[in-house]
Amino acid sequence: MRERARRAGQGAAPASWPSFQEALAELSGRGQYPPGHVSRAAQLAWAAREMETQFLQQVWRAMRQTIPEGGFLQKNPAVELFEDMLDEERSHLMAHSGQLGLAQQIYERMIPYVDPDPEN
Repeated sequence: MRERARRAGQGAAPASWPSFQEALAELSGRGQYPPGHVSRAAQLAWAAREMETQFLQQVWRAMRQTIPEGGFLQKNPAVELFEDMLDEERSHLMAHSGQLGLAQQIYERMIPYVDPDPEN
């Protein structure tokens, strides 16, 4: 455990772990839920990408709150639902594009703490 923590402090993943892109490649076509039958690295990559999605959704929500009310569409529950769904989809697309890089940063920082053998 100390060795893992020491490596985590350096920010370098052990050579035995796949890169973030390799871990994501294992997830391709598996749907939106965390698969249980893939490697621990792939599960971490999925969780990191979902965290980036949630962060971006909060950013979109905060930006939307800065816009004054009024304009073409008046606020009502239907418009709010549409805007929330739009923000969710934008966040999902942005996170899956990999352009921001937050998910990769999370993955690289957390991978030294992942136990490759969950049985022990």
